[in-house]
Order: sequence, then C-alpha cells, then structure tokens
Amino acid sequence: MKSKWLNKYFLTLFFFIVWLLFFDKYNFFAQRKLKASTVKLEIEYQQLLENIEIAKKEKTDLLLNQEKYGREKYYLHKDDEDVFIIEKNKK
Repeated sequence: MKSKWLNKYFLTLFFFIVWLLFFDKYNFFAQRKLKASTVKLEIEYQQLLENIEIAKKEKTDLLLNQEKYGREKYYLHKDDEDVFIIEKNKK
C-alpha cells in the first residue's frame, strides 16, 4: 500500500521547491542578498538627496551673501578686525 505523501504530485512539488530554494539561478538566498542590497542602496539614495538639498542651500547662501559666508565658514576678516569664535555646546 502506497503512502499518501509519496505520490508523483507530491514528489514533483517537493523537487520543485528544493530546486527553487537551492539550485536555481534566482534561489532564495540570492533573493535575500538582492533585497538587502536594494534596501542599502535606497538608504544611500535618500542620504544623497539630503546632501544635495544641503548643498543647494549653501550655494544660494554663498551667492546671496558672499562676505557673510566667508566670514562664518572660513573665519575671514579684515586687517583691522578681531574675530571672536563662539561655539554652542552640542549635546
């Protein structure tokens, strides 16, 4: 008497699942790696978009107030001026 679980349909399904999990070009583990790299690239993309926005703001600030930008970013001053740097504590 044949077991119900060992019929040809079950064996075919079992072989198909094993093939997809381990032997196929797009197996389960390769798909997990691809998903992880996709998530990593999406995070990096968002960070780059934020950096672009910051750069655009700095560019407009530079174009509108060149003297102010030079004084604040590079501590430039005229010959007869003293520069005092006051930094806020970052917590």
